[in-house]
Order: sequence, then structure tokens, then C-alpha cells
Amino acid sequence: MKKRDRFFHAPRLPLRNLPRKVPKGKFIWCNHVQHCVGMSHGLNGFRCWKGLLPIDYRQFERCHCGWIDLSYYKRRGVRSDKCVSAYQILRNCGLTAKRARTALRSGAAS
Repeated sequence: MKKRDRFFHAPRLPLRNLPRKVPKGKFIWCNHVQHCVGMSHGLNGFRCWKGLLPIDYRQFERCHCGWIDLSYYKRRGVRSDKCVSAYQILRNCGLTAKRARTALRSGAAS
């Protein structure tokens, strides 16, 4: 197995789940897709993987956006502004401001 394959073919988390703990000997990393706090894996193209330790800090850096309450990483060079509000995610998907607010109030976007 090539060194690159250790990260890019790491097992994904089950769809629609949030990681609850970091498995022993692994680390969690996410892709570049814009997401909000608590957004589940697989929603709107957002994905996260379990990579194998040790972490190659030339490729990964610690992410501090607050997506989950665990330590996790992002690809080095990915902008820090990818974690946005749920309202902004709905607006980016094409909802009008009024419909996005209604969806959030009704709990449809939770």
C-alpha cells in the first residue's frame, strides 16, 4: 500500500452519523465542503474519514471550526471559513431567505 493510500482510502463513517469518539490508533478528518456545526456525514457532500496514525502534518492540520466536540483535522490549505450556519447552508442550496428561516424554525434542517 502506498503511503498516500493510507489517508485517501481510509474507511468512511456510516452515512448520517456523527463521530462520537476517535478510534484508537486513528484520527478523524473531513473534506473541503462547506458545513455547519453538528452536520452529519454524507449531507450536502460533506464527508469525514478515519485516517491511520501517525498524522502527516505536511498534508493535514488541526481544524478549529467546531463541527464536533472532538479533535479532528482538515486537509492542509483548505480555507477556515468552511464551517457556516445552517441558515447559510440552506441559502447556498437555493432556498429563499424566508423559506430557509421557516425550515430552521420547523426543525426540517436539523
